[in-house]
Amino acid sequence: MYKNFNKKIEGYLFSPIELFVTVSIIILLVFIVIENLSVSRMKAYDALALKGYDKIKLALYSNMSLPNPVRKFMIQNMVGPAPLPEPLEDVFLDEGVRLNFLIRIAEKSKRGQSKDLLRFEVTHKKGDRIYRYTEVRGILTEQVISKSSLE
Repeated sequence: MYKNFNKKIEGYLFSPIELFVTVSIIILLVFIVIENLSVSRMKAYDALALKGYDKIKLALYSNMSLPNPVRKFMIQNMVGPAPLPEPLEDVFLDEGVRLNFLIRIAEKSKRGQSKDLLRFEVTHKKGDRIYRYTEVRGILTEQVISKSSLE
């Protein structure tokens, strides 16, 4: 009445359908793992860019608190690993982190009005996010932009 299911049937342990289903499940799991690794890698690149953004912002605030801060400068297209030029020579960009541009203008006009502008943008060359900082006459805007939304 009870059959022994452990016996080989006609010399085969598994039927072709069982093998197909098993291999299909394994392939599906491999693709899921690869996708998760890709997403994790992208988040790591974005975290490096955010770290560079924070370092630049801190260095700029430190420069502005000096007795004689540098009032006008522009930096463009810096890619790490590299230190930034003066007045931000203490900032070192990590591998792949890119400072697209940095503009600092701080002066007073003849009529006493201030012309303050600080703007910079940091990203990772393999990341998905752009971190942008803009300050005009004391009004601050910080943006996080997805590169995929720009396409």
